[in-house]
Amino acid sequence: MPSKSKVGFVNSDSGSGRGGNNGGIDRNNSRNSEDDSEDERLLAEQRASADKQLQEMDGLDGYEKIGVPGALAQLPAPKAKRQEFDAKAGAKTFEKLPKVTEEIARQTLIEHSPKKCCNGQGHLRTMPITKVENTLAWHYSLESFVESRFTCWSYEPYTGQQFDGRENGRAPGPWDIELHPKEMFADEDREITVPHSASVKPCHHCSQSGRVPCRKCRGKKTVSCSGCSGQGKKMQTQGAVPRKVVCGDCDGHGKKHCPVCQGNGDEQCSTCKGQKRLVITVKMKCEWRRK
Repeated sequence: MPSKSKVGFVNSDSGSGRGGNNGGIDRNNSRNSEDDSEDERLLAEQRASADKQLQEMDGLDGYEKIGVPGALAQLPAPKAKRQEFDAKAGAKTFEKLPKVTEEIARQTLIEHSPKKCCNGQGHLRTMPITKVENTLAWHYSLESFVESRFTCWSYEPYTGQQFDGRENGRAPGPWDIELHPKEMFADEDREITVPHSASVKPCHHCSQSGRVPCRKCRGKKTVSCSGCSGQGKKMQTQGAVPRKVVCGDCDGHGKKHCPVCQGNGDEQCSTCKGQKRLVITVKMKCEWRRK
């Protein structure tokens, strides 16, 4: 949380104190924005910490390693069976191949020889060529196309909706699910829900209560008054003389009821949306990459 600071405003113009008040409003708005960002950061940390409990759940056969949202676990591919290939299969025979004649060889030599080197190109036109031998040279490139699969737990509030659970059959292994890229040698990502992997579980974030401590006041029910930085008093300029007066926002208490939880100290669980239970499934991400 940002550190509290006591700020006084003295208007340089003795005719009005509005300049100081505007400055105070800007400072308060900035502080509120920082507080909101900090609240969201802490909420994300709390959810990430709670998600780690998912790793203690009973896994599925073939899914001994399952990640959590934001931290996918890569699954090693099974050992592929060795395949035998016929070396002559697909072989092509070229009956007619272009041949390099003496004239073609001489013209190519002239085109690739610098004009101002080695006494010019005149001798290239008259030099004898004793032998022209034609040979073949093949140019090829080798590319690999790699498929990787990752898994993680996924969840949504349970509101009575239907789900594909283990009672519908055994969940297929991560490499038993048949997936094919839309195009070979083109990068692609795809996410699916593993069939028969769903189950209803108590919410791990709120311990099945539907409520969690307020992210704003941390369960304290009150927050520091932003109008006086928690001091209970603030500076006010009357004429040219600044003096401390009781803060009208908090009536001098330095604290106010939390605006998020309305002073209750807790709020609805953002994970289960107050439903207390979750439908938990296994999500799988498949990546195809050209190497």
